[in-house]
Amino acid sequence: MSKPADSGWRFVLAALPAAFLNAYAVQTLWDWFVSPLGVPLLGYAHAWGIGLLLQYMPSATPDLSERERSFRERVNQCSYLYVKPLMGLGIGWVARWFMG
Repeated sequence: MSKPADSGWRFVLAALPAAFLNAYAVQTLWDWFVSPLGVPLLGYAHAWGIGLLLQYMPSATPDLSERERSFRERVNQCSYLYVKPLMGLGIGWVARWFMG
C-alpha cells in the first residue's frame, strides 16, 4: 500500500504537463478571440500566469485539497486537468469559424 506522500508527487508529475497544456490553451484562445479586438498578443509566461489566476476563481470543480481520496477520484481529477483545456480549444476552434 502506498503512502499518501507517494500519491502527492505522482499528482504533481501528472499536473505539470497539464499546466503547460492549460497555458497553451489560454494563449491560443486569447490569440483567437481577444487579439482581434486590438489587444496585444499574449506571451506563454503571461498565459501561464493568467491560467493560474483563473484556477483560483470560484468554480464547481471538486476541492483538490482533500487528503484522502480513492484512486478513481484521483484519476478523474487528473484527467479533468487535461480534458478542460482540450475541450476549450476544441469549442474555441469551432467558434472561431463563426467570427466571420
